[in-house]
Amino acid sequence: MSIVAQAALSTCVSVPAFFAASVASLSRPFARLSGSAPSVPFAAMGAATLAAVAAAVQLSSLPAEWFLIFGPPWIGAAPWICGEILSGPSPRQEGSFAAAVVSAYGVGVIAVCICTHALCQTLAVGAAATVAYLCVRGGSRCGSGVPDAARMPRG
Repeated sequence: MSIVAQAALSTCVSVPAFFAASVASLSRPFARLSGSAPSVPFAAMGAATLAAVAAAVQLSSLPAEWFLIFGPPWIGAAPWICGEILSGPSPRQEGSFAAAVVSAYGVGVIAVCICTHALCQTLAVGAAATVAYLCVRGGSRCGSGVPDAARMPRG
């Protein structure tokens, strides 16, 4: 499979999830947590772990190339979707999604080279995606969505 076909196929996996979660987090027909709630990182990690275990079960019989096509966007989108739905849209929604998926791909390539077990690979991808999402999204330090420079006293 060519690189162009792989990129198109992986985009088809992750882009619908991005739009669905974006729309759902904007409408918020249910109660939501604040962006700085201490339970958001745990929920995001739980979603990534669940996606990682499901990916390990479903992709373990396929070659590593198929894991690298389907695994990272699937697992990388899980913490982002969980965080955006639970706490509403983040100020850096596109950036946090891209950070989660790109870091998932990077760690996925490294994990395929280092680990031979599918669960090890997928859990590493999930952990990297969660950390990247939470770092780019922000949390208790930037819960107001205002950059640090704008909050500093002027004098």
